[in-house]
Amino acid sequence: MKCTLRQAVSNGKMKGVAHRVVTNSTDARTTAVFFVSPSMECIIEQAKVLVEAEDCGPLYKSFRYKDYFDIHIGHTDGERFYA
Repeated sequence: MKCTLRQAVSNGKMKGVAHRVVTNSTDARTTAVFFVSPSMECIIEQAKVLVEAEDCGPLYKSFRYKDYFDIHIGHTDGERFYA
């Protein structure tokens, strides 16, 4: 399960990246944050419309959010999320 929730739902179209900020003194910076918090028993799978449109099948197996959370979010080393 080496993917982010965004990758799993978008069938690989949207990738997750490590957050890095480069600031400068002349340009304003705007940040938008989106939180997704499904129930622990929620099944995460590709959006069917994307799989059907691409005619390639799902790239990831469906999984329980709790399993994802335990592996990726439950650890604080920062590496597991993007591994």
